[in-house]
Amino acid sequence: MVTIVQDFIPPGRRNRPGYKLDPKYITIHDTANTQAGADARAHARYLKGSSAASLPVSWHYTVDDKVIYQHLPLENGWHAGDGASGTGNRQSIGIEICENRDGNRAAAEANAAWLVAQLLKDFGLDLDRVKQHNYWSGKNCPRVIRGRVNGWAGFLAAVQSHLDPAVQTPLTGKPEAAVTQAQEWACQNSAHQRFIDIAPVYWHYGQLTGLRPEMLYSQSAHETAFGRYGGAVTPDQNNWARIKVKNPEGDQAEDYETFATPEDGVRGHFNHICAYVGYEPIGRPHPRFEVVKSMPWAGTVRYVEELGGKWTPQLDYGRDLVRNYLSGLLSTAQTPEEPAPLLDNGSEQPPSEIFKLFWWLLRKLKELFN
Repeated sequence: MVTIVQDFIPPGRRNRPGYKLDPKYITIHDTANTQAGADARAHARYLKGSSAASLPVSWHYTVDDKVIYQHLPLENGWHAGDGASGTGNRQSIGIEICENRDGNRAAAEANAAWLVAQLLKDFGLDLDRVKQHNYWSGKNCPRVIRGRVNGWAGFLAAVQSHLDPAVQTPLTGKPEAAVTQAQEWACQNSAHQRFIDIAPVYWHYGQLTGLRPEMLYSQSAHETAFGRYGGAVTPDQNNWARIKVKNPEGDQAEDYETFATPEDGVRGHFNHICAYVGYEPIGRPHPRFEVVKSMPWAGTVRYVEELGGKWTPQLDYGRDLVRNYLSGLLSTAQTPEEPAPLLDNGSEQPPSEIFKLFWWLLRKLKELFN
């Protein structure tokens, strides 16, 4: 839930005409104000000033990465650009999303998606009643969302995720798939052998952290193309989640974290998600961990679907992970394991994956004490 501050334009001003509003639509705008400090509170001050009144211009809500300001009650505003009697102005709730450069735009969009979902439920409206400013006037607005590939579809998907909370997928808890099941799924998707071999380490860290390993393994499949990589990140960087460095300057290899070993890269992946859900990291975390910890939403993420707008600006990122990767892993039939051969003393011999993990742990201990 996001805090909504009511800070209304005074009655009687030109940009508060006072006509009763029976909402039939919700209209999405971008503020087009990239100045530092141009957050929701700053726009509330603007709407109560003489410049906004003289135009006149007004809308109902401004959303930034931390808070929502409400400027009008159930009265119409002048925001849609379709005239004094236009449907956009007279029958829609106007929402502006902040673009201030010192804010987190992805978080602001996520907050706006939450607000839209609440308003749809409050007024009994369907998702198709959410419109772009462009729909009413032809203006290129909301320009940030419109400027992204599938930006509008992604925003609507984020709204839908709040309307259907039952489909949310927990990031934490006991795994619902076995490691052999995950490896079978990887094989069916022509995964590189390195991706198949690293699976037991994901389940090891899942046990240590309480994060669901099949979720992170599915995310790695998406980020690395099942270990085949391609693009800026290279296999020798051991970066299973395409985690960036603390202060990236672009999208080159040097803008992505490099881990010492493949196993250390898995630990980095789990630590990164730990910052999202509020868990303590395992060992010393990578520098980008602290960047995530400084975000206003750090420690509050509980569901895979909530990664959208946080892990990436794509608001439907988490839903895509579930739909295109995790669901396939969970539906893969587990390959029956052959009985383990017996040692000379009659005990069962551990599988080779356990031996690999054992030797890796020994190597790590040796590094710590040398």
